[in-house]
Amino acid sequence: MFRLPAAFLGVLMWSAAPVAAAIEPSVAIVQNAYEHEAANNDPRHDKNLEVVAVECGTGKISGQYLCWITFTSKADPARTLYYDVASLENASAGWKLTSGLCRR
Repeated sequence: MFRLPAAFLGVLMWSAAPVAAAIEPSVAIVQNAYEHEAANNDPRHDKNLEVVAVECGTGKISGQYLCWITFTSKADPARTLYYDVASLENASAGWKLTSGLCRR
């Protein structure tokens, strides 16, 4: 049986920790951030908007993400897909939508 040296295992666990701790925005996170914007009473906020898919890349500043968002309207019987680019920030108070969707 092959056994890895204990020192190697320590380095392996230490190097994997930051990757495991990094959370990228998901559909649920983006939808929640969008719903949070409803509190601002923005007339552009659509209560029927439903986020369907999210693809994100990290920005140069930790905790900021630029995301390609696919969404639809629950009120649309054809469920037409729409796209937007939005930026999100993982702040101490939670995820915040900083641009895109209802933010301009």
